[in-house]
Amino acid sequence: MNAAVQNVGKPPAWWKAIGQSVGVLYAPFAIMVGYTLLAVPCPHCKKAVWEILPLAPSLLPSMVLLRWISDRLPEAVLWVTSGGLDLIIVAGLACLIRRGARSKWIGVLVTLALSSILAVLTLLAMRA
Repeated sequence: MNAAVQNVGKPPAWWKAIGQSVGVLYAPFAIMVGYTLLAVPCPHCKKAVWEILPLAPSLLPSMVLLRWISDRLPEAVLWVTSGGLDLIIVAGLACLIRRGARSKWIGVLVTLALSSILAVLTLLAMRA
């Protein structure tokens, strides 16, 4: 039997779905890093973009959420909340990708659009 025909109609493996989720979530931030390294003259911004990259997709939403809760929380709470929110987004999108068809594409497009907006806002917040 042809290897390409064996998996027709089956959802992708979890590791493939998680890889696609991470790619969709982090692609706009990778582009932001490339832009910052090539076009931004500030060495502080170049360093900062590398420091926040692992948790960047949910950094601003976590910051807004935690400011709404309290102004006096330690910075470690922000990083843990941001990392947890990133994991939840990746897991949710991986579930949608495994469902396939329409929900896959809606989830991918919405995540890509929101991630692109957050990448621009994160760069603007760093440059401010």
